[in-house]
Amino acid sequence: MGNITMNGFTKKSVGTLTLGEKLKKLRSDKRTSIAEASRFTKIQPAYLEYLEEGVWDKLPADVYVKGFLRSYADFLGVDEKILIRIYEREKEVRANLKKNGKENDKKEKPINISPFIFTPRKILISAIIVLVLAGLVLLYGEINSFANAPSLIILSPENNSQVEGNSVYIEGVTDKEALLYINNQPILVGDDGRFKENLTLQSGLNTIDVKSINKFKKETTQSLSVQSNYKEPQESTVEN
Repeated sequence: MGNITMNGFTKKSVGTLTLGEKLKKLRSDKRTSIAEASRFTKIQPAYLEYLEEGVWDKLPADVYVKGFLRSYADFLGVDEKILIRIYEREKEVRANLKKNGKENDKKEKPINISPFIFTPRKILISAIIVLVLAGLVLLYGEINSFANAPSLIILSPENNSQVEGNSVYIEGVTDKEALLYINNQPILVGDDGRFKENLTLQSGLNTIDVKSINKFKKETTQSLSVQSNYKEPQESTVEN
């Protein structure tokens, strides 16, 4: 393309270089520096360098960039519309490239195969692990039962209590598999470990021994003192 004469001024045509390359070449042909161009255009030297180097990310908003291009075009002697049109075209190309780059990143994203997909081999291994853990839990329970004496809690009556009648209910809780004895007499224990037995008392102070024995022969014993205030009725004598 040749030179174009407009309004008495000769404006140079712009070839097919990038916008930044065109600006740098035009300034070089004019034999002027960035500093001189800055003084004439009132544009900061850094912004002029960004325009010539194509560093678009460091430039301000479009409205300011187009204003820079108008001032620079006037200084360089070229048609401002051409520079702005080239800028808009390159801006559109950059946007499309950026968009395509993001789409490619999404397409090339590796498929994340979850490690938790169950296969027959994994199911078998999991079942073995569960069985081993269950066995360890049972073993721990057996060892713990062997090491510890059975629990025994007397709910009623309280120790050193008094009753008016000649009997009292012994009620409490022990291990469900334990053997329970009250005053050496076997007592039935429920599935939940609870027991309740009616015990006959003698008038006065009664000592009640409660003993629980587990299958490892470990035992727990508690003694209660219960005062019975019951008085047996006296037989009446009949005179002939």
